[in-house]
Amino acid sequence: MAKNEIDKQISDLFRFNSHKTTKQKIRLLESSKYFQNDVFDLRKKYPKVVNEYRVNFSNLSKKLCEEIFLKNNLENEIKNKAKNEEQALKLLSLSIKKISKENIEKEYKKLALETVKPLKDKSFNKDIIEICERYKLYPIENWLYSIMVYVVFDQLPPPDFLLGAGLDGYLSRDEIVRLPQDLNFSLKIETNKTTKEKELFIKVFDNTTLKDDLRKHWHIIEKMQKILRKEKGIKRYHVIKNLPIMEKLSKKEETMIYDAVLGREVKINDIDRALEIYEDIPFDKKEEKKAGNRIKQIRHRHKKKLF
Repeated sequence: MAKNEIDKQISDLFRFNSHKTTKQKIRLLESSKYFQNDVFDLRKKYPKVVNEYRVNFSNLSKKLCEEIFLKNNLENEIKNKAKNEEQALKLLSLSIKKISKENIEKEYKKLALETVKPLKDKSFNKDIIEICERYKLYPIENWLYSIMVYVVFDQLPPPDFLLGAGLDGYLSRDEIVRLPQDLNFSLKIETNKTTKEKELFIKVFDNTTLKDDLRKHWHIIEKMQKILRKEKGIKRYHVIKNLPIMEKLSKKEETMIYDAVLGREVKINDIDRALEIYEDIPFDKKEEKKAGNRIKQIRHRHKKKLF
């Protein structure tokens, strides 16, 4: 098989589950002579960066292939599981994402950091950012590495490959790997620098839509909200029926009332409060006592709702 055909298959694999706008943007870039000329100029300007990254990446890829693909026999596993070529692409895509998330972090962290060192060149980064700005590749943070890879390897991986990476520590690595690639927004949980509170952030892109993106994948956002609520001990919102009564009880009112029968002031009790709040209490000692107990229960429940 010719190299360009292999490259095309690799590109198709990585883009298979990408968002439609990402796929279209990549196709536009690859077919633009202006973009190609800019990339060619960068290769000429930074031969050291390009060559070093190629060598480092080649060493990393070789190690990954030997230790991961061959050791775990993933290719045969995928062939056995897949019913058709489309499903095989999906499974292989998931496997590669799993490798990149689990194994680079665990077994090859140092080697991976060494691999990307050439890409940290400040001048190179600045020029890549300018390219992103010129061709409206936003958010630039997402496209930065993809364009770097294209400069080095002439292959343009989609920038939406791991949009859920910011949820590491809250979702398992396997769950992050299996997040839909076509999210078209990114999720991140960060610690507030002032309050130390964990907060969920949703970064929407310039083309993120409510219907096709947020609504379609809202279950993922809800799942993260649920995890944070559980961690903080927060209950979901629901209407508190007796809140108006509690508001009346909380107002600063007289605590003593004049009793005409005793001829002196006595402390106001829950029955007296109930008679003030409810207008439909029958003139009956038993019913008055029930209303007083109701006030007592409302006060107790309100206290529990706050903590």
